[in-house]
Amino acid sequence: MEVYDSQYLNSVFFSEQELVEINWKPSTEKMTEEEYKQEILNINDIVLKFRPKKILFDASNMFFVVVPELQEWTNREGIPVSLSVGMNKSAFVISKDLFSQVSIEQTMEEQAGSQFINRYFDNKEDARKWLLSI
Repeated sequence: MEVYDSQYLNSVFFSEQELVEINWKPSTEKMTEEEYKQEILNINDIVLKFRPKKILFDASNMFFVVVPELQEWTNREGIPVSLSVGMNKSAFVISKDLFSQVSIEQTMEEQAGSQFINRYFDNKEDARKWLLSI
């Protein structure tokens, strides 16, 4: 069931799998830092409301580059919320844009000490299969 839709992303919740899917849109190319922060806060609201155990970020169409300061902010604001609901597994479908891809990977490496298991994929089918395998 679609639970959120904006100019920059949409989100779908699969209750039986306890999975939230975040799909970034190509319009992220024009997204500002403030809009990015607001979208992360919106994702936090979704996580708190639906309490998924797994999350799939489809960043294959994300063209916004998360600079180091925003990577740190994302970890401070997003990771604790996810951990608070017992989320432990995240999959990322990597962006076609090299700079966006690297910024996403760096953001997730920052939280390497947490209880999260992260994996990166080049397609959504493999990402979903891995998330639902355990």
